[in-house]
Amino acid sequence: MKKIFYSLILAISLFTCEEIPPVVGMGPMGPGPGPDIVLKKVLIEEFTGNKCTNCPPGSKLLLDLQAIHGDIFIPISLHCTDWAVPHPEAEIDFRTQDAESIIQFLGFPVGFPTGVINRKKFTGGFDLQLGSDSWPGIVDQELAQVAPAKVEITPDFDANSRTASIDVTVEFLVPQEIEQDDQSMITVYLLEDHITGFQDTPDGPVADYDHRHVFRTALTPFSGEPLTLAGQTGLDQTKSYSMTIPSDWEVDNVLVVAFVHNSGSSKEIYQAEEVHLVE
Repeated sequence: MKKIFYSLILAISLFTCEEIPPVVGMGPMGPGPGPDIVLKKVLIEEFTGNKCTNCPPGSKLLLDLQAIHGDIFIPISLHCTDWAVPHPEAEIDFRTQDAESIIQFLGFPVGFPTGVINRKKFTGGFDLQLGSDSWPGIVDQELAQVAPAKVEITPDFDANSRTASIDVTVEFLVPQEIEQDDQSMITVYLLEDHITGFQDTPDGPVADYDHRHVFRTALTPFSGEPLTLAGQTGLDQTKSYSMTIPSDWEVDNVLVVAFVHNSGSSKEIYQAEEVHLVE
């Protein structure tokens, strides 16, 4: 029955590419950090596709929010579902199996553009999925929160072998009450920024569209990797990952995103971080 329900939702979404109204009055930046305070960053997983005519305004909204909030706002664009099937004119296929698995894991939306913010449920959303008109207010709301965990990313890149080596360290700053069916996890993504490719837009098809913060792959399982010291304060845990960067990726535009989150009845993200693979 659950499978039939998801199939129905996906079918609806394929006919729904929502138009985005003008953004009115996006809120101020989050609170300034005190000496012992770690700001909670906001991560949004936007689901998009080159055949979604109204997705470019959603991407523009993400850039506007990033311009306002700076590096405490982390946008990710995942190309998936039938909206992401490449046009015959397209030279790059942005789809990945990980992205398809992630949208199933987080829940199918009613239509595109859509996004999941810090993997939390908010009023007015379709489960975790949120229409773009609600993004600015919810981002402001989340930036008012104190982070219960700290994430540090240490990347290294060997240009000769094109091998990326990445260490991610997680420290919980306050004790976490974890339900019996829950588990704290770490997830690590690689993104590529500024990829030129085909895109349908409200003004017609564009062959040289600038695709931003494109999800390329997950270094962990798409649903995350368990943390053995989850919820314990005063201790940190480091996870190490590596992969060979494909020759058609522009290394200077590769971003590493890591976030610690719950898994089970709640999928909430405790904290996220983003760095360039090559500084």
